[in-house]
Amino acid sequence: LSQSSAELSATLGLPLMLPVTTFQSPKVYEPVAETYRARWAEAGHDGPPRIGAAIHANIARTSQAARERWAPRYRAYYDWTKAMIVGMGAPPSFFTSFDFDELVGADGPCVCGSPEEFLDRLGWLGELLGLEQIMLTLDLGGTPLADQLEQVELIGAEVLPAIDRTGV
Repeated sequence: LSQSSAELSATLGLPLMLPVTTFQSPKVYEPVAETYRARWAEAGHDGPPRIGAAIHANIARTSQAARERWAPRYRAYYDWTKAMIVGMGAPPSFFTSFDFDELVGADGPCVCGSPEEFLDRLGWLGELLGLEQIMLTLDLGGTPLADQLEQVELIGAEVLPAIDRTGV
């Protein structure tokens, strides 16, 4: 996503969806979100600008369980994505070296952990980028349906009610 995409979206009065799923710190999208908000104001649109983000995520009862379950699957997804993009002509240096702990860490693009950690990470991303919408991708790297359903249940039972109470 480029600055010009943010400018065009704002000028046309369209919502902006940030691709936080790009294996890099979501902080790289701060200037894009700022540009979008500035152009939105300059264009004189009614209502506030709307920014969302697509995020890779995994949730379990404990952070350790989420990481242990997700690490091999996310590595498989990362390797598949890298092979595909390099196969289309991007240089291998387009991808940084894979470090799962960095991707799910404090500044990483992924949301992974217990319901409490999940909420904290969503709150951080929301504040960082001024998000109004978040699209979670839970089915990466061959996640079995039972694991996906467990995640949906945890999000529905423990994350969404807390968001409603706190506004995270």
